[in-house]
Amino acid sequence: MTRTDDRHPATQCRLDTYFAGSLCVAKENEKLSNSDYKAGSCYTPRDAVGARPRCWFAPSN
Repeated sequence: MTRTDDRHPATQCRLDTYFAGSLCVAKENEKLSNSDYKAGSCYTPRDAVGARPRCWFAPSN
């Protein structure tokens, strides 16, 4: 996938997202950002545990 999919994701994608979110190590009190998707989110390198599934999220870098 080369861009973020704004449609409702497929069932497996949603399940993968929930599972990855359960492994997230981001701090709950860290602020989110409208301009930096990494700030306050569970962004991790591509194959790391807890990374957002690429079935719906395509980072800009």
